[in-house]
Amino acid sequence: MAKGRFLSKSVSTSNKLASLKSDSPRLLWTWLLPHLDREGRFHADPAVVKGHAVTRLKNHTEETIEADLNELASVGLVILYQVNGDRYLQFTQFDENQPGMRKDREAESQCPPPPDEVRTNSGVSLELVGDDVKQALILKDKLKLKLKEDSTAFDTWWERYPRKLGKQDALKAYLAALKTATSEELLHALDGYRAELKKNGTEERFCKFPATFLRMDRWRDYLDRPAVREVGSSGNVAEGVARAVERNRKNFKCLKDDK
Repeated sequence: MAKGRFLSKSVSTSNKLASLKSDSPRLLWTWLLPHLDREGRFHADPAVVKGHAVTRLKNHTEETIEADLNELASVGLVILYQVNGDRYLQFTQFDENQPGMRKDREAESQCPPPPDEVRTNSGVSLELVGDDVKQALILKDKLKLKLKEDSTAFDTWWERYPRKLGKQDALKAYLAALKTATSEELLHALDGYRAELKKNGTEERFCKFPATFLRMDRWRDYLDRPAVREVGSSGNVAEGVARAVERNRKNFKCLKDDK
């Protein structure tokens, strides 16, 4: 095995590396690179990875390594698979990223290839890779769906907030609040806050910033407040129409009597 591998400057513009949630899997990916054999393979057992690639990094435990490997697989940077109960990994596009490598001068790979050497454009085939990758891809799809649902719920919340400043900052605070609350609770708290603003006659310019309202659980102060009645709700509209009809009827009667 060679003493190292080629690291292209294209890593700086890689969409896959940029999409990772933190620097932890990025560091693991780069530190694994020198340990790959001539086929771009290595052991995927977290204990082995810990002992070879990140030996002196205390923050990289076997648990974090496991999570980082799954995240790397979920974006198609590595393929995780098992052969006879042993776990392995293979870097995708390894040959393309090692220009000038002389495989004939290196020892043969001691790690078996992935099943059928299957790869797709994304670097992962859900049907033929190991269970670790399947679970990671399924989890990624679920997270994408949840993020979409949360963003939709935020749009509803945002439309009802009286002071629309710092939308992106508010979105971050909203998603953080969802870790301990539901979208219904956040909406109910907002209604309570709006009711208080209306009761006190508070001008819009004196309202809390949306992100400020959401951070540090400040919104919980308004969970038990009575909600403001929406003029646009169907029940109130019907009541308003009925009152208008009654007023018109009385006015018409008065005009008729005057004649």
